[in-house]
Amino acid sequence: MASSFNILTFSLVLIFLLTTTPLTSGKLLHLQFHQIHFGRDSNEVVVVSPNTTSSTFGTIAVVDDALRAGPEPTSKLIGRVQGTITQSSQESPAFLIVQNFVFSEGKYNGSTLAAFGRATFGPEREYSIVGGSGKFRLARGFAVGRVVTLPVGLTIEFDVYIKRL
Repeated sequence: MASSFNILTFSLVLIFLLTTTPLTSGKLLHLQFHQIHFGRDSNEVVVVSPNTTSSTFGTIAVVDDALRAGPEPTSKLIGRVQGTITQSSQESPAFLIVQNFVFSEGKYNGSTLAAFGRATFGPEREYSIVGGSGKFRLARGFAVGRVVTLPVGLTIEFDVYIKRL
């Protein structure tokens, strides 16, 4: 009886630790992507627009942003950030983000990371890493992004923490 109790207690403690311990270690990537909202170099296209002028709720845009090694627009292109942005709040600007980080250079060439999350106009945003391909197959983790610049678009700097590789 005591043996069963010890195994059950150990199992419950292990499950608790695995599901509640914050991810502080794992693969760390430092990435920047560049969104250009206006002009001939725009990499965002609105594909669905609501039938009202009083709200942007329901607007859906498709993005194909440059993923770069640094914050400068001339820094090395290492891939693309491709996905959709949906204006998903009726009360305040908040967006559902579904994006793939598609790597085309370096040691992650041909691999992807799948990110899902919510973005607002605040200084920081956090996405869940819900999967990947290639070197990131079965990846789980999170990405914390900060807006670095706002010239005609955004440069967003991300630290990506991946638990499984």
